Amino acid sequence: MTTALVAEHTERALLGCILEAPRLLESIADGKPEDLFYLSSHSCIFHHLQNLRIKGAGIDLTTLVQSLELSDELDKVQGAQYVSTLVDGCVIENFPSYVKTLQEMLSRRRLVRVLDRVSVLATDASASTEQLRAEIHSISAAYENAFAAERNLRFRTAAELAAEIHRDV
Repeated sequence: MTTALVAEHTERALLGCILEAPRLLESIADGKPEDLFYLSSHSCIFHHLQNLRIKGAGIDLTTLVQSLELSDELDKVQGAQYVSTLVDGCVIENFPSYVKTLQEMLSRRRLVRVLDRVSVLATDASASTEQLRAEIHSISAAYENAFAAERNLRFRTAAELAAEIHRDV
């Protein structure tokens, strides 16, 4: 996968924001948010954060590391030291921007996979031209609907998030 479709630093920042302000996790809990992460280690960390939230446990570095240790996945995510660095450089007010960037990367990665399938179909001598046209039309319709839905997303502004943070403290 090209680096244009991967945003490792943004993934780290988003996870750091959740560790710093766990209530942010609820704002992206719909659908399959772990798909936002390209790196399997980050997806694993996010999965553990979600599980901690579902269990009603506190979310912080200690509980996250414990959860990863109990499931024998701490090494999979580069250890406790790496997990502790996730909060470095994250800016909670930029959380909506991080989510939006990762959603864009996810959309592009999905599009690349779909186009790869179309490419395979196009080179398959047994596939008819009509099958290929139908597949392309189906893809176009699906992505048109997805982009329309994406335009209707609303993230809270930095001022709204800051107000919530100060209210919760």
